[in-house]
Amino acid sequence: MEVKSGKQKYQLQELVRSRTAELRESEEKYRTLVEQSHDGIYIYSSKRFMFVNDGMCELTGHTKDALYAIPFLDLIHPDDMERMQQYGETRETGGDAPSVYQVRIVRRDGQVRFVEFSVRVLTYHGEYAVLGICRDISDIKKHEQEQNRLQRLESLGILAGGIAHDFNNFLTGVMGNISLAKMLVEPGTRIHQILTNSERAAGKASGLTRQLLTFSKGGQPVKEDISLPNLLTEAAAFVLSGSNVCADFHIPEDLNLIIADRDQINQVIQNIILNADQAMPDGGSIEISASNIDVTDRTTEPLENGPYVMIEILDSGPGIPESIIQQIFDPFFSTKETGSGLGLATAYSILKKHSGLLSAANAPMGGLFTIYIPASVTDRNSSDPQPEELSSTVSGRILVMDDKAIVRRTAAAMLDHLGYEVEGASDGVEAVAAYRTASESGRPFDAVILDLTVPGGMGGQETMKELRSFDPGIRAIVSSGYSNDPVMADYRKYGFSGVVVKPYSLAKLAFMMKEILRKN
Repeated sequence: MEVKSGKQKYQLQELVRSRTAELRESEEKYRTLVEQSHDGIYIYSSKRFMFVNDGMCELTGHTKDALYAIPFLDLIHPDDMERMQQYGETRETGGDAPSVYQVRIVRRDGQVRFVEFSVRVLTYHGEYAVLGICRDISDIKKHEQEQNRLQRLESLGILAGGIAHDFNNFLTGVMGNISLAKMLVEPGTRIHQILTNSERAAGKASGLTRQLLTFSKGGQPVKEDISLPNLLTEAAAFVLSGSNVCADFHIPEDLNLIIADRDQINQVIQNIILNADQAMPDGGSIEISASNIDVTDRTTEPLENGPYVMIEILDSGPGIPESIIQQIFDPFFSTKETGSGLGLATAYSILKKHSGLLSAANAPMGGLFTIYIPASVTDRNSSDPQPEELSSTVSGRILVMDDKAIVRRTAAAMLDHLGYEVEGASDGVEAVAAYRTASESGRPFDAVILDLTVPGGMGGQETMKELRSFDPGIRAIVSSGYSNDPVMADYRKYGFSGVVVKPYSLAKLAFMMKEILRKN
């Protein structure tokens, strides 16, 4: 019996040693898992941290010793602190508090981060404790905010697009007739000055309409290869004329061209510089720099991979209050008494439609706006044809199709003044018939201007198909004040030779007619 008893004792000791080794190995694996986790893991009890892993230190910017010495609530953003206190009190009294929630923390360096907490109650060393796992979701929240902002802009666009379509038709009549009237009076006279002032006022109304259209599904950018240096300097000079704010430029000679809508990008730059100028009523400076960058999978910005031009506009003003920095791109949000709240929202929406990005941050010097625009692979030394290179001869027969009589009359008057013979049509069916009749009679039209949108009738795109089947070499200009159709942005794909956006002036119409008629 003693032998058997000794053997059992030995087996029991071996079993204990084996289980102890297994437990030690399991504990080491658990500790390694916890310490190597990218998530922050902690145990909190008796108003202090009892355990924190390296992930918790990385998330908060504090060392382990520092975390053991500070209360948990000291990490929480002031605006979220009351909610966290309520959760803690409810949990301690056995109430039903959320086990998963999102709050903001303030890192040791002052940076605010969005964090998702997952917690459960347990007993630790015989005391009530909370086991928590926290993950930095700042990038996810940033993408959510971007998506929500885009949805708000789209809702605004539905309203804006419908209004702008009719408004731009009327503005075309107003601006066209003013342009014609100015040609009939002597420059420098009082009447000429009144007409000039009226033209400027109509232009501002047109600018407001363009801002509203930017939010719509229509108003897509008509892109071309653009050199940025002149655009940046001219936009700054225009906005800062008469201001006590100066601009400094840092633009490399090898800056790539961008693929963009010239007018829209000019509007972006002007809106941001104007915002900076208004932030410094007592004067200051604006630094405008640009550089070539390549976006890769490692880049944190939500952009497609590829080459971009990055523009940074830094002002020496007071910066952007943290309490509103997430709202500054929202439509109709403004801190200025006379502001419309559309400037930065417009810039943001334009860049989204260019597959680019606009972001804002505070720098040690002031407010910083960063712009990303897709770069072109075209040689930056290439240039567009200049107006003086175009033929100065003006002649030919033009067919104008538009459902609005005021637009037809105004366009006809402008073209007549430029030396063209003009005929009008109210819809596509009428335009096709007129074009066929003119061709068969031996007096064909040299070009047509087609309104893209004709409510209840044949619009420009369908009309163009009919006309091309009859005359494959037709020269046509597409025109619209608003459309949810991609034709305006990619008009050549649909057979058009040019595009004019309503409202258009006499000078713009003259330039476009010369441009397409010189191509024989």
